[in-house]
Amino acid sequence: MIIQLGHVQHPFEPEQGLSVFQVVHERSYLKAAPIELGVACLKHDTRLTLFISEQPNELMRICENAAGIDMAVESLSSLTNAIDLSQPLSLGTCHIPKPWGQEIWYTGIEERGVCTVEQIPLPYFLEASSLIGASSGVTPILLKILDPVNTEVTGDLYFELHLEKREVYVVTHIDEGAWPDGKGKIRYGFSTTKRNEYSDDQAFAEAYLAAVKAYQRIRTIIDNNPESANMTMLQQESDLRIEMDSFTATRDLNVGDVIRVNPLVPHSLQHGVRVIEFQTPHYERLILSFAQKVLTQSHWDTEEAMKIVDLNPTEFNDHDLVADFEEFTVERISLNPGDSRTIALLDYGVAIVVSGSLRIGNYQVEPEEAVYLAAQASMIEAINGSSETTVFLLGLPRKVTDP
Repeated sequence: MIIQLGHVQHPFEPEQGLSVFQVVHERSYLKAAPIELGVACLKHDTRLTLFISEQPNELMRICENAAGIDMAVESLSSLTNAIDLSQPLSLGTCHIPKPWGQEIWYTGIEERGVCTVEQIPLPYFLEASSLIGASSGVTPILLKILDPVNTEVTGDLYFELHLEKREVYVVTHIDEGAWPDGKGKIRYGFSTTKRNEYSDDQAFAEAYLAAVKAYQRIRTIIDNNPESANMTMLQQESDLRIEMDSFTATRDLNVGDVIRVNPLVPHSLQHGVRVIEFQTPHYERLILSFAQKVLTQSHWDTEEAMKIVDLNPTEFNDHDLVADFEEFTVERISLNPGDSRTIALLDYGVAIVVSGSLRIGNYQVEPEEAVYLAAQASMIEAINGSSETTVFLLGLPRKVTDP
């Protein structure tokens, strides 16, 4: 049976058969006008398949003219991709240029880039699935890769801290051209040795601020007129940067290491170190310093940051429970050849392969490929059918009722 529902604004329980409806989709994430979408939901027993199109009239015409469900589904499949909620759904990436390299997004939804699920814009899918009661409609755990270039200074990220955002990095590659001994680095917190040179933390903070301001002055001159930067000026920039950075601490990184970054901890991933990052959906930061021109704002936030900075951050270490945040957890799972793992889903999940090859349901996932797992997948099996150990990361949201 094909059921025409017209415009839908509130979640409903789809009946057996093919439910067809339209929805006005707000695009505040693009600061763009709303768009009308056509949606068809095929329900067979408990299995749900979605068809989502930016051509609502064509989708409606197909369903109105079809002799039956089978014919409608065949025609819908030529219009748009079928999204089977019982199976893993491929996440398409957005590559976002940065002064230090690039970010590769898997679940981003904003003006700079909108990721896809099964080649359908992710926000379209989230709204459509929420209307049939298959999801909450919230943006999934933010998943990305940080890919700095391997050049010193140029490839070093902002030295920044966050007020609320929590993030976790898993190191996947260290460029041997940048780090011949195979150990990369992250700038993380402040130097204990340097702090001990001062009478108290306030004196230390004041000395650090003075060093930052001295560096920022030369940085601003060079950024505003790079053609005027002579050898003397560049040497001064280098000397002042080294002095400023001497207040901070660096830590060695190996492939496979986990770095958890809690709020108020200043940090800066260094050049040539590639990581997978999971983060909470907060879009804020305070920049303490940067050895290039800051393109996203006209100022640094050093003074504000030093008033709230955590000078004694918790040590990070390497465990299979990669993240255990209030908002979500991330588990690192290793499977030997032939081994399997059943993934139990109460809500959605996001999985990305780090190394090896993994079959989840009917989908083969290769390194740095990610999938969205809808709650309808319920108990889905991940199998390592390759001849080498496979490592993947599984992110699961916490229920709001969790303590």
